[in-house]
Amino acid sequence: MALEHSSPREIPALQTENPQVKPLGRWLVWGLGALFFLCLIGGYISASDHLIQQRACELEGHLALLCLGLTLVARPLDARIPGILTQRRSLGLLAFAFTIQHTWNTIVHVLGGTLDGMFFLPLDMQLGVTLGVFSLLVMVPLALTSNNLSVRLLKKSWKSLHLGVFYAAALAVLHTLGTGVHYLVVAQAPLQMACTCLLIGGVLWVWNAREAKAEKVLTENSGEE
Repeated sequence: MALEHSSPREIPALQTENPQVKPLGRWLVWGLGALFFLCLIGGYISASDHLIQQRACELEGHLALLCLGLTLVARPLDARIPGILTQRRSLGLLAFAFTIQHTWNTIVHVLGGTLDGMFFLPLDMQLGVTLGVFSLLVMVPLALTSNNLSVRLLKKSWKSLHLGVFYAAALAVLHTLGTGVHYLVVAQAPLQMACTCLLIGGVLWVWNAREAKAEKVLTENSGEE
């Protein structure tokens, strides 16, 4: 019996629409979420070891920077990491969660359990800590309005408000440069420069993508006229 010839339309396309197949962006968010809970659990297990918690505090800060950076470049990165654009809100909330955890560990294990400990730091580090506080304050309204209800209530103002993520990221980078890092096996200056270059590169990438899209829309509208 001869096989019947099927037209191309009858042949199912090879697509990743299977609900059991998770987009790579979702796996990335789950992985970062697992790291958050590991840091949280590790904080309780080694709560009395201030040295370990100080290093964990720096790790949490850099994970917050990573989530912020991924939030900024989610749109252009979506072609290479499918699904990351739809996870942008989750990445932003993870960035806020890591920042809260980082701030708490800093107060407890670096400043001696009180904000007054900040005044015993060198002046440049005091400035760096202050910039970090401002970055956290910028992120608070962004985290509180990262829900569908806020989108409906704020309408066009919601998008304008959430452009504040650029300011939060810039302040976070300046905070990192001002306070420094002290990983035992990584030189301080190269890591600072790497974080700065990654975040600045991400901002420029998003900016160029937005400008290119706006120029394309303008060209198409001019052609229609």
